Amino acid sequence: MAEPTAKPDQHLEPMNLSEVHQTLLRMLAVVTELLDHHGLDYCLFGGGCLGIARHDHGFVPWDDDLDLAVWARDWPRLPKVFAHLPTPYATLLKGTSYFPTFNVFDSSTQVSGATNAESAGVFIDIVPMMVWPGKLAKVIDRVLEVLARTDVSTSPVAWKRLVSRIICSLPLARVAQCVQRHIFFPYILTSDRRLFTQKQGLVTGALGRPWHGKYPFDVIFPTQLSHIHQVPVKIPRHLDQFLKNRYGTKYLEIPDDAKRWRHFQQAYRIVNP
Repeated sequence: MAEPTAKPDQHLEPMNLSEVHQTLLRMLAVVTELLDHHGLDYCLFGGGCLGIARHDHGFVPWDDDLDLAVWARDWPRLPKVFAHLPTPYATLLKGTSYFPTFNVFDSSTQVSGATNAESAGVFIDIVPMMVWPGKLAKVIDRVLEVLARTDVSTSPVAWKRLVSRIICSLPLARVAQCVQRHIFFPYILTSDRRLFTQKQGLVTGALGRPWHGKYPFDVIFPTQLSHIHQVPVKIPRHLDQFLKNRYGTKYLEIPDDAKRWRHFQQAYRIVNP
């Protein structure tokens, strides 16, 4: 991502992490209110849950984003829902998968030095979740997703680029895409609806989406209401089990500096004189 630049009549003021967290809290309140108002179920995932459990309903001190999971079946409704976001909030789509991430960001901010998180400002990611019949189905999904790619990977890892070039040179993409669209996707989408009704299966990323962890349905749903600072938010039903699955049994321990993930190096507030 390019370094942020201000317009001639603006300037950028660096934000500290406390200011980033306050920005995220304001945005979280707006986004969850919109989702609730339109009847869209969601659940807090990732580091936000870790902050609730390990940091007394606060943020992980070095964390700089939040992740909310929404059912993939509701994805077609999200553009109309987010059209009601008030200023300064806006959205952009990230990724080219079947269900791309909705990145809700504060347009009065900018970020620099982003890692794999493309955003125009301080953000909350809205990611798609589905119920899967088992781990094997998700493995098949990942294999088909890799085989269906027609663009060579730009990964910094040499062997991944090599494998990507080999796959792209083979006549596999069209066959894999056909299997995805006409066989696998319809089966999984039907299975998702059935398993949701039965309250069974594994909750994880939607079609074409890798996730950290695959969670038994009753670990996540029905969600429970919690809060980050004073902002209400829905979290997994069994938070301890969720966090052990996602981060391991020692999730309450503070990790070394080298293991502390940041999505960007610096956030800025856009100031109009």
